Amino acid sequence: MNRILFLTLIMSLSAAMYAQFDRMVLLEEFTQASCGPCASQNPDFNALLQENTDIATSIKYQVWWPGYDPMYEHNTSDVDTRVDYYGITGVPHALMDGVNIANDCGYYVGAPACVSQTDIDLASASSSPFLIELSHVVSDNYDHIDVTMHITAGADVSGALSAHIVVVEEEVIFDNPPGSNGEKEFYNVMKKMLPSANGTTLSDTWAPGDEITLTESWNFANVYDPSEIAVVAFIQDNATGMVYQAAYSAPYPVYLNDVLNVSSNLTGSNNRYLCDGNTSPLVTVKNTGEEVLNSLTISYSVNGEDQEPYSWSGSLPFGERETISLPMISFLLNDENELAVTLSEPNGTADDFDNNNESTAIALAAPESPTNTIHLKLRTDNYASETTWQVINEDGDVMAEGGPYNGQNNQVVFDNDIALPASGCYDFIIYDEYGDGICCTYGSGYYEITDTDGAMLVEGGAFGSEDLAIVKVTDVVGTDEIPALEWLMYPNPATDLVQLQLPGNSHYLLEITDMTGRPVLTERSYSSGNHTLHTENLAPGMYQVILRSDLQISSQLLTIQ
Repeated sequence: MNRILFLTLIMSLSAAMYAQFDRMVLLEEFTQASCGPCASQNPDFNALLQENTDIATSIKYQVWWPGYDPMYEHNTSDVDTRVDYYGITGVPHALMDGVNIANDCGYYVGAPACVSQTDIDLASASSSPFLIELSHVVSDNYDHIDVTMHITAGADVSGALSAHIVVVEEEVIFDNPPGSNGEKEFYNVMKKMLPSANGTTLSDTWAPGDEITLTESWNFANVYDPSEIAVVAFIQDNATGMVYQAAYSAPYPVYLNDVLNVSSNLTGSNNRYLCDGNTSPLVTVKNTGEEVLNSLTISYSVNGEDQEPYSWSGSLPFGERETISLPMISFLLNDENELAVTLSEPNGTADDFDNNNESTAIALAAPESPTNTIHLKLRTDNYASETTWQVINEDGDVMAEGGPYNGQNNQVVFDNDIALPASGCYDFIIYDEYGDGICCTYGSGYYEITDTDGAMLVEGGAFGSEDLAIVKVTDVVGTDEIPALEWLMYPNPATDLVQLQLPGNSHYLLEITDMTGRPVLTERSYSSGNHTLHTENLAPGMYQVILRSDLQISSQLLTIQ
């Protein structure tokens, strides 16, 4: 044999016997739906993962602290085992290929915020001695999965090795935050580790060409959206924690024409109340079929009345979702109102799987105040400077507002009497700058809105970036509002002096409060007629001027420059 040809053959055989494979990087994160720092670090971390799906995959373990998380309740044992395996004591905490994320960004060891594109690129550039070929099949009824993991060694490897097969839900998106930190979007959430969180023990020694095939099955439990089911697999050395290789098997369409009714919303917003029986509902649909979704029939009704049909058209590829605003529907407003939405005829044909086409949503009638004055009681959390609020009328004008509060007002109760100028519906919106509400991770904050008799109208505290409610002010027999045109206050904006023209033949009490409800000018008595109000001691800003008689109350906003 030609010597050069012989050497070439030997080198080719050697290369085949000692192959190194491209590495799929594994990011594992321990996180939680009521963890404030998780809400602040996860958006950028998730975005980075989304940008690197060709070289990296991830598993999210939802833990049990510091608050409530329904996704932890779905599989406590597997989460607990992985927490113990790594010795996790705080969240959020991330590892790359079994190694804690280095604190090179001024946070802490394990901080997801410290993961960079450079880190992922460097890990991906390191070849792996293992090849994982991973696939899965979902049953026609979306209730069962079969997984195949084929492992091939390309080099000599020894260690306390185990293979892990992890069923994940690629996207879990809530209409409302499931915990108290405001997060509504979760990705690659661990649903089940097969056969368990301990994995499958592999041989301690591997030579080039050694291979094994593992198969596992699971009947779905606590899955939000079966069309989002995917699988992550990895090989780990239990002596060092190092992950040698990972693989990902993505969701795929089971049917040709299939559409999922993800959720519906009767109010057409994140408000949970309705002012009247006229609304434009929302429905979120997702294409779970192989064909691009170009058309769809949507039928909807409220409180069991006749269904309204709506024809939607667009272009929605597999796995994509769209929120559709439906035409206004009118109905008799009850204390509790139910929207029912049904999807049919995707692409003008029968839905191949019609068990996921319906959704319902509940909205309550707005609580009513019998007078023009409502009372807001607000207790701040440990970070009062993050909290602000507004009361807005139906024209979008701000009627009252408060915050941000300074650091000396942490865990402080504020009482605010808010005089509203007319009957109608008013939005109360409370904001939290950090996105974790005012309860219950960092203090026990809350808000309560009551009427003048002390009856509770709305209350809350556990929300994300904002919470929204409606209060409806109704006319009261025997209590007439002072006509706005007869009570004049000018100039407005003002500096040192404000002129008042008070109507009728009455005596009035006048009070000025800041927008938190704190009095800045105590009640003074005035008769009807013209008066001069000195405002030179008021700091620039917006104030509420409240005018009362025996049976009447009215207010106007005053701006001091």
